Amino acid sequence: MRQGVAFALVSLLSLVIFVAVAASAESPNVVELQIGWRMSAASHVSQDESQVSQPQFDVSQWYAVGHMPATVLQVLQENGVYKNLYYGMNLATPGELWKQDWWYRTTFTAPAGRDVYSLIFKGINYRADIWLNGRKLANRSQIVGMYNEFELNVTEIIHPGDSNVLAVKVTPEQGLTENIELADSWLDWINWKYLGYHDPEHHLDIPFVPDRNAGIWKRVYLSSTGPATIRNPYVVTDLPLPATAPAALSVYCDLSNNTGKAVSGTLFGEIFRPGKKTINFQQNVSLARHQTRELAFTPSDFPQLSVADPDLWWPYQWGKANLHQLKLEFKVDGGVSDSQAIEFGVRKITQKRDSDESFPAIGTGGNFYLQINGRDYLIRGGVYSPDLLFRNDPERDAAIMQYVKDLGLNLIRWELKIA
Repeated sequence: MRQGVAFALVSLLSLVIFVAVAASAESPNVVELQIGWRMSAASHVSQDESQVSQPQFDVSQWYAVGHMPATVLQVLQENGVYKNLYYGMNLATPGELWKQDWWYRTTFTAPAGRDVYSLIFKGINYRADIWLNGRKLANRSQIVGMYNEFELNVTEIIHPGDSNVLAVKVTPEQGLTENIELADSWLDWINWKYLGYHDPEHHLDIPFVPDRNAGIWKRVYLSSTGPATIRNPYVVTDLPLPATAPAALSVYCDLSNNTGKAVSGTLFGEIFRPGKKTINFQQNVSLARHQTRELAFTPSDFPQLSVADPDLWWPYQWGKANLHQLKLEFKVDGGVSDSQAIEFGVRKITQKRDSDESFPAIGTGGNFYLQINGRDYLIRGGVYSPDLLFRNDPERDAAIMQYVKDLGLNLIRWELKIA
């Protein structure tokens, strides 16, 4: 899928150059599950795992989760189990929280009258068993990887128009010197003399916080749609550099039929920006049962996607970060099955190398550099560092971005660490 690779790069550069570009598509059919969560050590739960996601299961003694997403140690700190973790040696006091499993649980009401329901997990660290209404959706061999996103079809299990119980049993990263797992690591960023794993015999120190940042550390959503869903909408801009017009816009998305019957309908697209003429396009689509297709609208087939006088997106030091909005809507039998909307910038970012071979000892092939809309971009940058607990705090993230701008920097490496 084209979007998967391209999105990682464009998301990086969007934050690098400090413009607020939507990190994920917006849809009226997708609701974040933010409230009502509780957490407990799995060692404190003696009942069968299937019982945890039953409505009668008692979680009154579990820790309340004040804000989701949240890692294990963050929840424990907010509940007063550990205090002032950033003072003195306090961060070392919780011990080896990563050596046990942890339950997260919440209840939610699913809207009635939809064809397909799914749960979307943007990030769980590191493995998980997931249960809904007493039924196991997936196990820890399937739900694995800190930076993996999972969408689980729960149409046959969910209670439309009624209360549902979701329970997630999280297993922290366990690998050390063998069976290494691909979660994050603080490497030498924190004091390995006191935190993490120590092997004096082999002179090995692996620093990490006591829970290894385990937990549901990115957002959880409920999607409720018609038979087909739109995912991963994306816009690619091509410019006839060094000229910056016309701008050729290519629109992509993944369209999935989540039912056992063939589906036919029309995918409608709209690109608009205040003061500009709205661009409309559409195509008829047929999907076999359980089929997913990547769909494309390109200027060769839709000439209206060639924009003669585009409002370009520029880095903050060069001009305005002009944004357009893309809205996609798939209709079946006259009704809207799903819709998605994103903001995007009309821009072309390219990477190049020059012919400088002045430092052969460290490599050949010239120096790496970027061009934005055909102009050389002199990078002055740094690296984003999340809170040690990977705390989800948009205000903190916004403040960091402003500090970086105040320093006159124009690039930041963030590695998907913003939750």
